[in-house]
Amino acid sequence: MKKTVILLLTACLVLGSTACSKKWKDVTAGAKVVTYESLEEMEQKADLIVTGKKIEGDLYVHKSASGQPHAAYSRFQIKSLLKDATENFKEGDEILVMEPDIPDEEEGVRYHVDDYTAMNRQDEYILFLQYNESGYPKACTILGVNFGVCSLGRDYKMKSYGGDTHEEIDRWRENIREKYLPAVG
Repeated sequence: MKKTVILLLTACLVLGSTACSKKWKDVTAGAKVVTYESLEEMEQKADLIVTGKKIEGDLYVHKSASGQPHAAYSRFQIKSLLKDATENFKEGDEILVMEPDIPDEEEGVRYHVDDYTAMNRQDEYILFLQYNESGYPKACTILGVNFGVCSLGRDYKMKSYGGDTHEEIDRWRENIREKYLPAVG
């Protein structure tokens, strides 16, 4: 009996760790991304500029009529509201942020638009957002894909899934940190 219980527990641990360590196939897709001449231009175009963190909870994956995932919305908690042209938001609000990192659970594939990597839950971010009347309440889209999201905690170099380098985006994010870190401390 004791051997059976140990064998069952071992099997559960092995199967559980295998399920948790699912290996995703990363696929990057190019897109026509709106770019900005300067940080000031992006600030002017943004409906919202916020700091905060991605929070636990469901990831809302929006699928096309054919069943293909084409948008993923993450839950995000606003810590600081630096700009709100819509006057619909306040500090502490939870919003949905469309991230161009879309998981397809059935296929085991993550689609990354222009090498975008989803925000993690440990870091605080500054986001430059456009209000998105998508049918989800308080939903927003990141401006310029990679240009409109910046970790305030760590100096991440952008990961490339296709072998490209991203010095321009890395420099852009350095400029954001230089400007906003003293303000949001």
